[in-house]
Amino acid sequence: MVQTSTSEQVNLSLMDSEQSHLDAAYMESVRFYVSAATSNGEPRSYAEATHPENPQSPMWIKAIQEELSSLQQHGTWKVVPKPANAHVISCKWVWRIKLKLDDSIKQFKARLVAQGFSQKPGIDYNETFAPIARMDTIRLLADLQYRTTGRCIKST
Repeated sequence: MVQTSTSEQVNLSLMDSEQSHLDAAYMESVRFYVSAATSNGEPRSYAEATHPENPQSPMWIKAIQEELSSLQQHGTWKVVPKPANAHVISCKWVWRIKLKLDDSIKQFKARLVAQGFSQKPGIDYNETFAPIARMDTIRLLADLQYRTTGRCIKST
């Protein structure tokens, strides 16, 4: 173990104090930057979106109604009574303002997303299946088809 003098210990504690002050100031500036950069006038909560003093509140309420209507029309969910001892998966609203090319507002979008990270395998679900194909993958398969057979894929 290395021994240090009392004056060295005082200097080290002053440096630690200055460092923690700088760290706190840095984190505050990062928090402010992230908040400003991600806001774009988009609410961060349901309460903020629907608050009566929010001038955009009617547009956000309309976006919420459209999302809930869409979920019901597509059979994504049904409102049912909660079974006894059931683990309820929470959800949250995600807010976006869609812009036109000239930066004017095109649409207010509200999406209700499940917080699936709280699910437990074997309790909340037994299997998952999500068939998703990116356009890059489809192009690659079409290109491979053409290179190996010399024929293009035709849609029917």
